[in-house]
Amino acid sequence: MNNLNEIPIKTPNEQWTDEQWQAIHASGSDMLVAAAAGSGKTAVLVQRIIDKVISKENPINIDRLLVLTFTNAAAAEMRSRINDALEKELLRDPSSAHLRRQVSLMNKAQISTLHSFCIEIVRSHFYKLDMDPKFKIANESDTALLLEESIEELLETEYASSNNTTFLRAVDSFSSDRSDDQFAKMLVDVYRASLSHPSPFQWLNGLVTPYQLSDDADITDLQVYPIIKQDIIFYLHAAVDRLKLAIEICNQGEGLEAFITTLLNDIDGIEQILQSLEVDWQKSSDLMAREIFKRAPSIKGDCCDVVAKDKVTALRKEAKNYVVTVSKMYFERDSKGSISDIREMGSVISTIAELVKKLHEIFTTAKSEKNIVDFNDLEHLALQVLTSVESGQFKPTDAAIEYQNYFVEVLVDEYQDTNNVQETIIQAIKKPTEKDGNLFMVGDVKQSIYRFRLADPSLFLNKYQTFEHVPSDHGLVIDLNKNFRSRKEVLDGTNYIFKQIMNKTVGEIDYDAAASLYYGAIYPDENAIELNLIDKGIANSQSHSEESTEDENHFEFEEEDLSSAQLEAKEMANRIRKMMDDNMTVYDTKLGEYRPLNYRDIVILHRSKSWYGEISEEFKKQGIPVYAELGKGYFATTEVSIIMSLLKIIDNPYQDIPLVAVLRSPLIGLNSEKLAEIRLAKVRAPFYEALLEFNKISLSNNIVGKKIERFLKRLENWIHYSKNNSVSSLIWEIYRETNYLDFVLGLPNGSQLY
Repeated sequence: MNNLNEIPIKTPNEQWTDEQWQAIHASGSDMLVAAAAGSGKTAVLVQRIIDKVISKENPINIDRLLVLTFTNAAAAEMRSRINDALEKELLRDPSSAHLRRQVSLMNKAQISTLHSFCIEIVRSHFYKLDMDPKFKIANESDTALLLEESIEELLETEYASSNNTTFLRAVDSFSSDRSDDQFAKMLVDVYRASLSHPSPFQWLNGLVTPYQLSDDADITDLQVYPIIKQDIIFYLHAAVDRLKLAIEICNQGEGLEAFITTLLNDIDGIEQILQSLEVDWQKSSDLMAREIFKRAPSIKGDCCDVVAKDKVTALRKEAKNYVVTVSKMYFERDSKGSISDIREMGSVISTIAELVKKLHEIFTTAKSEKNIVDFNDLEHLALQVLTSVESGQFKPTDAAIEYQNYFVEVLVDEYQDTNNVQETIIQAIKKPTEKDGNLFMVGDVKQSIYRFRLADPSLFLNKYQTFEHVPSDHGLVIDLNKNFRSRKEVLDGTNYIFKQIMNKTVGEIDYDAAASLYYGAIYPDENAIELNLIDKGIANSQSHSEESTEDENHFEFEEEDLSSAQLEAKEMANRIRKMMDDNMTVYDTKLGEYRPLNYRDIVILHRSKSWYGEISEEFKKQGIPVYAELGKGYFATTEVSIIMSLLKIIDNPYQDIPLVAVLRSPLIGLNSEKLAEIRLAKVRAPFYEALLEFNKISLSNNIVGKKIERFLKRLENWIHYSKNNSVSSLIWEIYRETNYLDFVLGLPNGSQLY
């Protein structure tokens, strides 16, 4: 059992908070550290590791700790921090043989992602898996192609089978009348979902269970009924809230008293449905079939507050729409008809489960033939080494027990993003029980964003709810909620917003005192949070006015772009420009004093990378240096992709997309209208033939015609040049003839692009 008395007494000059100190030194049971953003969790994790290594009473070797991170970058950073900390300790005590040994052991230290650790397990125990030890890790493109081929093979086989009516019914149930693409995608989605479970086939077998209903079953007998009920209650409560707000407006407005009785009757009708949900579904259905919203009394506009009347009418309409939505979703069909439909779908779901099993076998065989494995394979292969199934339970094998005995502690970062397979692996290599366990988990369920990758935040939540804040037979939970990264006003604003929108219904956790962020940094003053609003109507009219003065080749943004990315980018750029022009100063925590604002002090946080490019372009136009992780890579940048497209058509000009990209680029500079004219020159032919035809009929004194004629001559020369010279020589020849490098240098931030 965890004993807090064993924690060293914290001296007054320690930099750590009480909670951080506890997270660093507590031991004796499994521990979950709920570390909020900016709470110093990495520093705590590193210090915990260092303290165990340099302990005077019970020092351990660094390779006896297993540290699992979420990404390779995080693992590299963790390894670097630990190594730096060990080097500092060695400078303090150069004579320590133990410390020198730890520095030398860093290369053997198990600090990696879980997948890297799984590779080590599989390579060390390949003989237990009947595998070739020279297997390779497949990249995503390889596995995506193999999976696509596997699904095609599966569907071709099933279509060719005679009397395969259940398969055809399953296809009809999940496909459009044009193709079975949606059905194939659904099979792949179910396949991937199955792999997030320790026993994929067992999980697939369980899919049909909710559809196995008795003849006298009711909606309330459905496995999903609690979700249905919660959804209905959510909508109906929203309707009641709108009606109550309407009553408040009636009480404040003039001449609206007659509305109140109608609104109260509306609320009463909805509350009757809410009460019946607790006891009788059929009664709820009967009540829903009634006309809940009676005709409202007629009130003349000159006898009441017209503005308030319009608000009340709008709120009542909104409430009615909520009720109508519930009625259409859940009450249009009678209970028996719905149950019959669900029961009939059982055979379809069973067929899908069997198809996914076949897909698994085909895909596994295809990978085996190439001697490759993917990340999912690594997890399940490691699970085979570490566990055996007895009476439906996963039991640690001898190999797992070896790991249990070897690792003094297992430390897991970003625990909120683990899935069930990863959890089973972790449980197999840690000490068996929670009260005397050696598992140290760090994470923040509020930052769990990988459910689409089948992460399971409930693993974190279950431990958070069962572990206790004091020593007990269960694990220990510690909250690190002091934020050392942000100013107080930022934290206050963040807490205010999330207290309104996050609860167990939305977000699976209450944003209470334990979940809130607390100010831990040291800034000498406070400022108010700014909220800048953009009037899209005014901004769009100004943008269109500015565009009208541009030449005909100006690229016009779509309306949505004008009202979002470009407008927000302009507002941000103007705000940054004003901050710099006003000689704003910022407090530097490292210097302990104010200094002039630098561009590198400013960061733009955005919900989507899709806008990064346009924000960067706007900043460049205004001369603001900017760096963005576009996630596209070198060859996807506009400046490089133009040359890549040109190289493609030099190799083969009968490639429409690269050809149009070059014609549209600054190398030629044709606009959409001219490209359309070229297409009309030869509608059904490849675009290159249309271009040749257009060149024949274009007037010699036409500017566009001369551009195309010059381009075609250059293209012919480049094609000839490419046959006798290297690619690098060809690229430099293109640069020389087109002055493309000079053009790039002339762009905003051109020196960086060059």
